[in-house]
Amino acid sequence: MTIVHASDCSTNNAPAITPGLCDCLPGLLRETVGALEWCSGSADFSEGGQARKGWEKVVAPLLKRCQSVLKEEAPDDAQA
Repeated sequence: MTIVHASDCSTNNAPAITPGLCDCLPGLLRETVGALEWCSGSADFSEGGQARKGWEKVVAPLLKRCQSVLKEEAPDDAQA
């Protein structure tokens, strides 16, 4: 299994994505976004929490990008 860092996705060096992977990614991305949204309620990630800096630097921007991708990929009637 090849691990691809998110920063590689916009380069020509990213490995080919198979049809099977494409089929499972939207659901996996939705589940991951849901889990991270749930985690965001933890006091550790809140203002003054011990993990706040990491959340703001790494997780929050990635979560925002993932939410944006899901919104763009949703059918028009699902964007209510």
